[in-house]
Amino acid sequence: MRGGAPAAWARPAPGRIRDNGRIMPANEPPAKRPARRPTGGSLLLLVVLVGAVALLAPTINQLVAQQQRIRALEEEIAVATDAAEALETERARWDDPSFVKSQARGRLLFVEPGDTAYTVLDTSGDRTPTAPVDVSVDQHVTDSDPAALYLDSLIRAGEAEPPAPEAPASPEPTEPPAEGEETP
Repeated sequence: MRGGAPAAWARPAPGRIRDNGRIMPANEPPAKRPARRPTGGSLLLLVVLVGAVALLAPTINQLVAQQQRIRALEEEIAVATDAAEALETERARWDDPSFVKSQARGRLLFVEPGDTAYTVLDTSGDRTPTAPVDVSVDQHVTDSDPAALYLDSLIRAGEAEPPAPEAPASPEPTEPPAEGEETP
C-alpha cells in the first residue's frame, strides 16, 4: 500500500458503488445532480436563431414558390417547342412534291394517267363515318409513260371492232284489245 491509504479506500467493498469519488452503500440511490440553468448567452443565441428563422421563412417560401413556377414554365416552353418543331416538320413535308402527290392520291382520290382507281362501295347500308386513314408517305412509281398510254388507247380504239348490235328486245305479249277499245 502506498501513500498510507487503507486498503478499504483503494477498492470499494462488495455491495458498494462509487459515485463522484464517494463510496455509497448499494441500497442507496445515486444522488441527483442539480439541473443546469441556461445562461444568458445561450438564451440570447436562442432568441437570435428564432428571430432569424422568423425573418427568413417568408423569403425562403417565396424562393421555393418561384423555383416551382420556373420549372412549370420551362416544361410549358419545352412542350410548346416540341409542338412547333412537329408543325415545322409537317410544313417541310408539304414542300416535297412526292408527299403532296401521295396526299392527293390518298385524301382526294386523284390518280395519274394510266392508273386504275378502284372505289369500294359499302352495300351493307351502314352509314357510320369511319376514322380517317393515315396515308403512307411511301409512293410507288409506275413504269409507264402517260403519253404513250394515251396514244396506245387511241390506236386500240381506232382498230377495235364496233360492238355487235344488240338483238331488239322482244315485245311483251299483250292481249288483243277488247271490242270497242282503241289501240294507241
